[in-house]
Amino acid sequence: MDKPLVGVSVREWKNAHGLVENMAKSIDYIGNKYNVNIILIPMHYPEDLSISYDILSRVAGGVVAMYYPTSIVWKISWGGL
Repeated sequence: MDKPLVGVSVREWKNAHGLVENMAKSIDYIGNKYNVNIILIPMHYPEDLSISYDILSRVAGGVVAMYYPTSIVWKISWGGL
């Protein structure tokens, strides 16, 4: 990759109104301001897939990818992403 990588993990919460829109806007802002690639990581697979897809569909900057972990702890700790 030609840019630094930032990982974001999101969990859906009760009464978290506007979470998806706010996260999408934040991801756009961070990706553009700091010139980084952002990857969504559903840490609790498959429970976090739905909200991750919702956020991914609303990001305007095209700086986001989705990573499907098999063993995310190992991959993060050993730099396997």
